[in-house]
Amino acid sequence: MSYAEYWEGSAELARYYREAYLLREKRRARLDDFNAWNAGRYIHEAVASIFCSTKEKQVPYPDKPFMELIEEQKRLTAEEKEEAQREAELQFHQNLMRRFSNNNTAGG
Repeated sequence: MSYAEYWEGSAELARYYREAYLLREKRRARLDDFNAWNAGRYIHEAVASIFCSTKEKQVPYPDKPFMELIEEQKRLTAEEKEEAQREAELQFHQNLMRRFSNNNTAGG
């Protein structure tokens, strides 16, 4: 808020600036909290990958950041959906062609 806005502007303007500031601080605090939680996830994975009791239960440390792994999984899921859609369309067209060829041979 500028000097002129504070002294010459509406009293409501100061309240809006204050609310905007509080929202930014709340968003920043949530982001800091998320980053600390995410750092804890990485530490947990690192400790689990080192101190696991047996080789069978040992989990390797992730080779990519968690967010990148999640996005990759979503992308693969989307690609799988597209592949299933293409397969369904192909099946539909094959069935349609069979019906058409059966109708032509039966009626001809």
